[in-house]
Amino acid sequence: MGILCGVGSSKDELASSVWQHLFQLFQSRKDEFLAIAAEVGLTPAHMHALLSLDPDHPKPMRSLAVDWKCDASNVTFLADRLEDAGYVERRVSPSDRRVKILQLTEAGLAARAKLHERMSVPPPALLTLSVAELRTLDELLGGIPVEEASSPDQVETPPR
Repeated sequence: MGILCGVGSSKDELASSVWQHLFQLFQSRKDEFLAIAAEVGLTPAHMHALLSLDPDHPKPMRSLAVDWKCDASNVTFLADRLEDAGYVERRVSPSDRRVKILQLTEAGLAARAKLHERMSVPPPALLTLSVAELRTLDELLGGIPVEEASSPDQVETPPR
């Protein structure tokens, strides 16, 4: 049963209720997300950073800072760990030798594929719904415009 059940609920109240349900579902999988990140030797922030890198369009680190809405030092911190894991390489930009871009390695591509595969497994709770309910939910959720992703957990640079 929904958090809000009243027929007279406003659109804002219903949207809030739906969001609370989705958030609870995601929160219930928090430990699983941690375990999935650990399978490839990453923290959740590093996993998010790895997943946000476009294999076909490597970006300058400064652009990643803008995309992730964080300080350039945070991108350096994330890139250092991803590089240590063998998932990315810093390369010189072909258009400006002063600029460093992050390029996924073969190991990074394999880790991304594994993460996508593991993150695509639905939670058992969804399998309690009927095929018709899942079809309706899929259609409804598929119609929601997705906003641009933000920073990989707004990671703070640790003290050195």
